[in-house]
Amino acid sequence: MSSTMTTTAPATAAAAPAAPAEDVVRPFEARDAKIVKMLIGQGFMEGLAIANKRVMRHPVFLVLAILLGLALNRLLPFTVSPDIPLSSFTPLIGPCLILLPSLASIEYVQRWPFMAGMRQLIGGADLVAPVKYYEPTAFGGSQIIVFERQGDVSGVLALDARAPGKAVASVLGAKEGELGAPGVLDARGKNGGKAKTVTATASKGPAHDLRQRKGAAVAAAEPTNANANANSSGVVEIRHFTVDGPVRKYGIGTELLVTALDAAFATPGTGRVIALTSAFTDGGEHIWTKMGFAPVEPEAGWRASAPLGLLKWTGRWVAVDKATWEVRRTQLFADHKTE
Repeated sequence: MSSTMTTTAPATAAAAPAAPAEDVVRPFEARDAKIVKMLIGQGFMEGLAIANKRVMRHPVFLVLAILLGLALNRLLPFTVSPDIPLSSFTPLIGPCLILLPSLASIEYVQRWPFMAGMRQLIGGADLVAPVKYYEPTAFGGSQIIVFERQGDVSGVLALDARAPGKAVASVLGAKEGELGAPGVLDARGKNGGKAKTVTATASKGPAHDLRQRKGAAVAAAEPTNANANANSSGVVEIRHFTVDGPVRKYGIGTELLVTALDAAFATPGTGRVIALTSAFTDGGEHIWTKMGFAPVEPEAGWRASAPLGLLKWTGRWVAVDKATWEVRRTQLFADHKTE
């Protein structure tokens, strides 16, 4: 009796996993508009948590809460009884009864100014029509730079040579349902955010690829606006600068600033870059100082920093000139080489 043996072909090898997306600094594209606006609004609202902590930890607030709590203890029968061992904790009841509603009240009171500020920020003409507003060929030095990490935009920086230091009109009002200045969309182009992509190009070579270098090294950036018109005012403002919280530890903020400053000073006529700092930046002004920025007195026409929070915190203007940046840039790269 004969028997037959069936054989099966070897299974096809599993497909190779897709290569991870590169981490690159690149110019803004129209498809980035939604995520860029979200990052900027999210970064602004992060200041609310910092403002809440500052009020809660303020000595005056703590002293008042304790005194009012002790007064409440005297009015109510929260006294220590030798017959009840746990009664030794009763003096804490009064301060706790004062603190808990106070913390909620602080959050409630401070939230509305932050919400109003965020609405006016993301409704600004520059974010409603970002491609048109930051077109580098129209205003030398203007552009938006984004950091793309693993395929997702994780950081954004906007260079404004159109109206450095000046306020930008908003299509949104301070309250829900309110509209801002009329004619903003007509002035900037109603479809400016979708009409076309930014004409500037950025290198995606080793200078922009974080995977091709170790640690949090600073990458040398090629000018992204070499063909742009000269900057007639000589000043460029960093109008927006934010990095998504979970990836800040990777040095993305430094990466964006180095790229932006190189691009700004590569534009003919640009002699100074300015920025209005936030009073709620995590880490304070360290990153600005690291890049050579120093406080300056605002010039005529520059917008004032809007006070926020119960204690009316404000930011301040800082600036760096081309000569200072060249020296600081050399130091940054020298420090990296020694790491």
